Amino acid sequence: MEPVIYCVLACLVLLDGVPHRTLAHLPEGAVVALGDAPFTALRVRDPATPVLYFSPEEYADAVDGLTSAELSAAIGRRLRDWSPRALERAAGWLAQRGRGSLILAAAAEQAAAGPSSAILAEHFATLLDLLTRINGQGRFGDTRLDELLIFALEKEALLLRELAAAPDPARLRTEAAERAETARVIGEALGRRGQTEYAGPPPYIEMWRGVFVAPVDAALLARLKTRWEPAIPWRDGVVARWKLRDLPRLQQEGRRTTLVYLSAGQLLGDISELTRAQLDRQFTRRTAALAAAPERSSDGYLDTLRLNALLALKTAEGRAERDAPRLAAALRQRVAVGTARLAATLPSPSTPPVPGQLVAVETAWLGDMVFFAGWARATGHPTLAEWFSGWSDLLRPELARLTAMQPRP
Repeated sequence: MEPVIYCVLACLVLLDGVPHRTLAHLPEGAVVALGDAPFTALRVRDPATPVLYFSPEEYADAVDGLTSAELSAAIGRRLRDWSPRALERAAGWLAQRGRGSLILAAAAEQAAAGPSSAILAEHFATLLDLLTRINGQGRFGDTRLDELLIFALEKEALLLRELAAAPDPARLRTEAAERAETARVIGEALGRRGQTEYAGPPPYIEMWRGVFVAPVDAALLARLKTRWEPAIPWRDGVVARWKLRDLPRLQQEGRRTTLVYLSAGQLLGDISELTRAQLDRQFTRRTAALAAAPERSSDGYLDTLRLNALLALKTAEGRAERDAPRLAAALRQRVAVGTARLAATLPSPSTPPVPGQLVAVETAWLGDMVFFAGWARATGHPTLAEWFSGWSDLLRPELARLTAMQPRP
């Protein structure tokens, strides 16, 4: 772990003689990366030291191409809006790291043979269990089973619609049938539990996109204003959240529409965290990526939806184990189908995984959990510390099994 912090003069004095890297000098301080041990020692002496990013790579991506003035503005916004709750955001960071492990585990399983393949399949399932805990920790403790089932059904319903809207829906026909069966099982279970409105076809879930629309006139601005949603001026138009079914109407009005975000939620997240200069760069990147490889972009978005749907289903299954064992057995079958589908569709790494790569990635992931647990304990957040420690306790024996599989030199 090598967090990136913001150091003013007093902090820089404390770093004298401590291994660290200065990534940027600003008028009132510096952006510094340092290892987890120096960070922990620094927090003891200066507990208010703000964390900007959890890794130098994350920082470099966020500020790439910014001028000095734009960099200062980006750091200022990060300090104001993100840093005060940095530790609370660690679960999201760990979940993202876990998704990278899933990709490597799926690739390793496909390349393995014999007993190793079975062990890696079990490992993939255990990673999903861990991600389910990370995803649901603090969110679903008091949630009733019916609500968890509705949540899972809505995830499946959205995925069904997105599969039909994909660039080549014919290749996804088998998966669509699997999803429809999962939705049927959940819907019928809800019907038996008195939620009869869900017993028929899956509910209608709107598909939203982040879209660039131009030209802009008073009528368009008035429409956006009535929705009370942000619209970011860009080039000769605006980027805003639109329903996918609204795009033909916009085009009939003589407007150009260009997809910028397949997930409108990511657009809203970027608007809440990034400066205008960062948004300009992000819009340019995303527009180019979608135009250059629409099918690959769609596949990546679908994989995110597949994982989200599977985690929601596993959460409902876990609650059903306690409250409705017969239903849990039916859900378990659908979880198995969803797990196999996800393992088959996850993209291969950009380069084939080398021996030991999965172990190395998950060793670093485990180290991150331990780091965050220590940080939480030191700053008086016992609940967060318990979460991070619990997750590391689940991963540690799995990592030992993987390490034992590696050929000895």
